[in-house]
Amino acid sequence: MPANIPNNYYSSQKDKLIRKLVKVISRVQPELVARYGKVGADDIHRQILVEFERILPEIPYVGGRKNKLTIFIIQSAWALAFYRAMQQRGGSVDDAGKLLQQAAEAMFKATPRFLRHLYGKIRLSKLRYPSMAVAAQTTQKREYPGNWVQEFIAGDGESFDFGIDYTECGIVKFMEAQNATELTRYLCQTDFAALESIGLKLDRTETIASGCARCNFRISKK
Repeated sequence: MPANIPNNYYSSQKDKLIRKLVKVISRVQPELVARYGKVGADDIHRQILVEFERILPEIPYVGGRKNKLTIFIIQSAWALAFYRAMQQRGGSVDDAGKLLQQAAEAMFKATPRFLRHLYGKIRLSKLRYPSMAVAAQTTQKREYPGNWVQEFIAGDGESFDFGIDYTECGIVKFMEAQNATELTRYLCQTDFAALESIGLKLDRTETIASGCARCNFRISKK
């Protein structure tokens, strides 16, 4: 591991990350109980936490707090732990994917609507575009192998406000390393719900997970 990459970034936050994961699981606890019964749901809950602790040392460092995409690597590790726990109960990737989508939507909506839409307006502010372009250029240095690589695309204000082309995806790399590529497309779907929750619209016709050379995010007012 390169000297500039701390090897304990995630493990030093283990307790906090597990508390957040427990909140995510609680969002779909009723669905788990309906499918597996109370005892089965509790067993899956415990197994998710076991799987996450096992995955924790293997989560790639992509810049920590300096990188706003770090949270998505963490969330993908939660999703992987969820998937592996369900597999042990005979659940399919489709079963896990649907429940993960429900959990994501519930988490997004947990924040008051006016705050979410205020954040959406900030995201669309042209004042942010220069810093977004600089951040995109920084990823092209490929300082962290597990990171995303992106390019900022200025919009015309009509067909879309701004865009981002990802030519490398941190989640795709992580899922490949974990031999769980079948889960990736379900994680991609949460992008639509995430942006819709803050009052924005996502148009995307290509994804790396589906075999394309890029993920072409085009974002506009809903």
